[in-house]
Amino acid sequence: MMVYASLAQARTVRCGVFRLCVRCLMRISDKLLITENKQRKSECCTIKKKMPPIIEFSAETVREKDWDNIAAIHAGVPGITTWSSGREKLSDRMLKHHEDDLQTGIKAVIPKCLTLSSCGNFVIVGYKTGHVDMFNIQSGEYRGHYGEKKAHEGSVCGVAMDILSQVVVTLGMDKTVKFWNFKTKELIHSLDTEMIPNRIAIHKESGMLAVAFDDFTLQILDMDTKRFVRNFDGHSANITDFSFSRDGRWIVSSSMDCSIRTWDIPSARLIDCFLVDDICKSLTLSPTGEYLATVHVDNVGIYLWVNRTLYTHISLRPLPSDYIPQRRTLPGPALDDDIAQTTAQDEIDDDIEMDLQEEEFKSPEQISKDLVTLSLAPESRWKNLLNLDIIKKRNKPKEPPKKLKAAPFFLPTVPGLEFQFALPEKGKFQDESRIRHSTNFFNTTEFGKKLETANSEEDYITALEMLKKLSSAAIEIEVNSLSPEGGGSLALMLRFLQMIGTVLKTNRDFEVTQAYLVLFVKLHGSTISEDSELTKQSRTVLEQQTSTWERIQTSFNRCECIASFLKSAVL
Repeated sequence: MMVYASLAQARTVRCGVFRLCVRCLMRISDKLLITENKQRKSECCTIKKKMPPIIEFSAETVREKDWDNIAAIHAGVPGITTWSSGREKLSDRMLKHHEDDLQTGIKAVIPKCLTLSSCGNFVIVGYKTGHVDMFNIQSGEYRGHYGEKKAHEGSVCGVAMDILSQVVVTLGMDKTVKFWNFKTKELIHSLDTEMIPNRIAIHKESGMLAVAFDDFTLQILDMDTKRFVRNFDGHSANITDFSFSRDGRWIVSSSMDCSIRTWDIPSARLIDCFLVDDICKSLTLSPTGEYLATVHVDNVGIYLWVNRTLYTHISLRPLPSDYIPQRRTLPGPALDDDIAQTTAQDEIDDDIEMDLQEEEFKSPEQISKDLVTLSLAPESRWKNLLNLDIIKKRNKPKEPPKKLKAAPFFLPTVPGLEFQFALPEKGKFQDESRIRHSTNFFNTTEFGKKLETANSEEDYITALEMLKKLSSAAIEIEVNSLSPEGGGSLALMLRFLQMIGTVLKTNRDFEVTQAYLVLFVKLHGSTISEDSELTKQSRTVLEQQTSTWERIQTSFNRCECIASFLKSAVL
């Protein structure tokens, strides 16, 4: 099974933040060369100075055209550099730790993690000393810190912020996850963990946090309830990076064991896994979910993988515990031999996927006979049965139909290349009698005939299926034709009531049966009240209907009481 397949010779990725990240990685992750020209009398030389490599950065596209929208951490540099992706320029200022601690003797406070606010105005920086500072990225001014002196006793290994810029989440090596108020910088909640965390990622739209721990597990933290709600265990080495899908349903993680795994968050199961030759250091998903970008050890390129679920049917059934992942080559320009090898590998993956697939599940018509089951009939065929007279009155033409002009008379022709009239066959009607039997003019419809011959539950259900296939107007005609005035009989009306009662006992097609019964009573109410057998059968149907509805109403009341209690109770 392969959710993400290699994409060779990818030239352009047209997707907002993903395009910005790829562009920034290509232009920033290398060591930046700063050129200073020093003119002398006899010669002109260029001195190239190298900045330390970037180990972490955060970017936002909200204020890309106004001011710096990228903040980066360099290895061993006690400050944050800011960049503008719109102007493709490095800012002259550097964001450093506030001066209060520098005066008390703390030197070389090295930043370790950072994040930009969704509005693009602030950057939150976490340091190895446990400090967490806030800066205004536009002016570079220091705006305060979290905690009395330090946010954590150990090193800060992760910082995140919600989409509304109200809550800041910090992750510390002291086995704590802390929630801070963004404006007041007060501690809201502190959560202790059993293992030491090392990385954090946030899905801002859903408020979910992914935290990687030293025991090679990946856990999902809900920011609303402030509890861990999912645990993914499967990697056999340290987790290097992970990224959420746009809809928050998947999370893709990479590890030092050279594996890239795709997890389904609602089911908490592994749905895809494959191996690569080189360790994946970092990865990210495009906003559309079409591409997966990865960066690998000893490779200077950014590799793109395409999501196969967008182009073909892929089974997303959870993988078994003994699943052996297949090794995939990194995408790139492919030769004929490589193409043949990739094609053979895809065939092997398809065979493995076919082995994993089970027979397609077909939902039964009724899960249990004790449960009331609704029909699959469209609402247009039964919802407006009681309002057909109003609909007909509303759709009544305002003017009488106009007489059409005399149309030319055409004789039928035989299809073909030669023009030839279609003449009637000789002797076709000679052997047939011109006398029509009166039984051919009987008004009983197919539905009425089916009711007359119905003797079992299956026959009644078959008759009901015939009604479900008709339109609202046709259903009204069928029900109206059951009475003696419409060409039917009292016995036929009794059969209809027996059909309704039988279907109510089976707890199937509940809403359709109710609509047909109400229409029947509306059209033939006076006839039912005058006949004793019809009245007796109507009371039987009423008792069956009442008992069924009481069970439904009891379940509704119970659910409503529980919901009201959970809504108002202080837990």
